[in-house]
Amino acid sequence: MTSSWRAMELPLPDGRIAVDVTGSGKLTKHFVSYELQGISREIASPGDLANILMSSHTNGGRMAELDPVGFAYLVCILTNRFHHIFIRESMWPELEEQFALDRSENEPRVDNGKFHFTAFSSYMPVLKISRLVVDLTTLAIIEQPLIEAPWPPAMVTAV
Repeated sequence: MTSSWRAMELPLPDGRIAVDVTGSGKLTKHFVSYELQGISREIASPGDLANILMSSHTNGGRMAELDPVGFAYLVCILTNRFHHIFIRESMWPELEEQFALDRSENEPRVDNGKFHFTAFSSYMPVLKISRLVVDLTTLAIIEQPLIEAPWPPAMVTAV
């Protein structure tokens, strides 16, 4: 039997968006749905989500401001970026020290109709960090690699 759990919910004025997860490891599957008055419908793409936000008169920018981690997770799932993980609070001091990654420049923010956030997509033995920019109208994403380096730093050897 496969276990299932609700990974996230984002409220809308007339319903909610949910991400449910089944399985683990390489067998993990994500299901994104829009739930309204007890009826659930699949959200299969960023375009589907954009249409739901528009029809429910929901401001995607406001949603991203209220729950940047949840909104980033939702957009990453819908664009098949299952491996992207929001940078945890405890990681920032080491990232700033090791790579001069400026935390204030990489905090999630909404600016000029775009949602900016930073995530890592691989951790060991190579750390990969990217800045992602989401167009809040279309929910299209541009991904800009910032760091790709051996991790943890002790793995870096002198030549």
